[in-house]
Amino acid sequence: MLSIIIILLTERSSLGSVCINSAVREEKRQQTFIGDIIYKVFWVAKVGQIFRAILSAFIYTCLKLEKIFESKSHKIASKLKAKIKKENFKIKKKTKYIQSKFFLNCTIVFNFS
Repeated sequence: MLSIIIILLTERSSLGSVCINSAVREEKRQQTFIGDIIYKVFWVAKVGQIFRAILSAFIYTCLKLEKIFESKSHKIASKLKAKIKKENFKIKKKTKYIQSKFFLNCTIVFNFS
């Protein structure tokens, strides 16, 4: 395309200047087309960066929530374990009391017989 422009420049005719003008317009149109493509590529990249940022923020939030729920569930589980231990201790204490009473009654019965 550049060689066509050089040949037309050396010719110095009105037809040559019209051809040069149309060639320059075509070159500008191609530049704007390429510029549009570059702009769209950068725009898509920018949108991609924004989407990636939103996605990473969402993942970060999910991980934070998971840690919070995990710590809360761990606290709840430890409280439940403590309650179960307390109840088991009460049950063992009552069982020992009942067993001791039963054995005390048995010894008394055996002593009388």
